[in-house]
Amino acid sequence: MKRLFALLAVAVFGIAAFADYADIHNELQRKAMDAECQIAPRLGSLYKAHCVGAANVIGVTNRVYTGSAITFDPVVKLGSTTLTKSTHYTQTFTNNTNVGKASVKIAATGAGGYFGSLVKTFEITPYPITDSMVSNITAQAYTGSPVEPKPTVKKGATTLTLNTDYTLSYEDNVKAGTSAKCIVTGKGNYGGVVIKEFTIQEQ
Repeated sequence: MKRLFALLAVAVFGIAAFADYADIHNELQRKAMDAECQIAPRLGSLYKAHCVGAANVIGVTNRVYTGSAITFDPVVKLGSTTLTKSTHYTQTFTNNTNVGKASVKIAATGAGGYFGSLVKTFEITPYPITDSMVSNITAQAYTGSPVEPKPTVKKGATTLTLNTDYTLSYEDNVKAGTSAKCIVTGKGNYGGVVIKEFTIQEQ
């Protein structure tokens, strides 16, 4: 009986070890194929035709901030062959919500004999604040001190946040009878400059 238990233990250990070996082997093979893919342009036509790292990726262009994660489906071509997303490759986006550098990784699934991966970067640029997004400023009463009204800035139904999405500055905003200015400057995920004029009325 002890001999039987010993044999079973060895068998179980062997299966577990084989499973670990298989996982390690697959991971090493994937990394090796990725490494081969990096030098695909210098290899033969067989590699060039199947290495995703040598693909021509079309449609990865700069995008304007939207407030949501930005995704799109670029075209991935190897020679004259257009690969199919989810069949031949997967795509994963990183840092794709806020303004700055974003990326999309194209990674082969192994189907069709394709292997390797590549990363394409693109910029998310600030959404421009326009005049129509800023409320007009009504006439203000003279106080003897700088008059600093705060207009509302909205993108659609979303009200932007002062000092996070934009800043305010002022010019000629003390004396009555002059055309005072409120300058709205985009910040963070928003860009552009809008100037709203208002009057300061004498008492």
